[in-house]
Amino acid sequence: MLTAVSVTAILTVTVLCILLHNSHRRLVVRDYDTGKVFLKLDADECNRFSVGYVHSVNKTPVVETYEIRDCEIYVVEGKFYNFGAGMQTEYPDGVTYTYADDGAIIASGYNIYCKDLIYCVGMWSDHILEFNGNEYSLRDICGRGTMVEFKITKGKGE
Repeated sequence: MLTAVSVTAILTVTVLCILLHNSHRRLVVRDYDTGKVFLKLDADECNRFSVGYVHSVNKTPVVETYEIRDCEIYVVEGKFYNFGAGMQTEYPDGVTYTYADDGAIIASGYNIYCKDLIYCVGMWSDHILEFNGNEYSLRDICGRGTMVEFKITKGKGE
């Protein structure tokens, strides 16, 4: 009897360990063309991340914020400083605008699924990934002009 209980306990713990290990999420940043992985970040504790850059046309800072839902990425917010050339001019219903103390316009209320989240890392200014309170220079990590793709993986994955 004791042996059957011990075997059952060991099997239960083993199954739980496998399930927990396989549910581990990561934000993966990789080269869009080659698949080379530049960065893997534990996404179990962080549901939001952002990418900031200086807009190439109107030369002002932009920060785009994303939310991780299971293994999918959604746009949830944008922060920018003017509606100049190259900036989005029409916004979906439900998006609201507020102004930050520094004059930034914050557009929130987005709920847009990103099947493919790809950035071209800046040649003249950097793209900064902010994740779980840390900042990562995509230019330093990936190189200028690199097309980088953001994906969420689950389990051992990449």
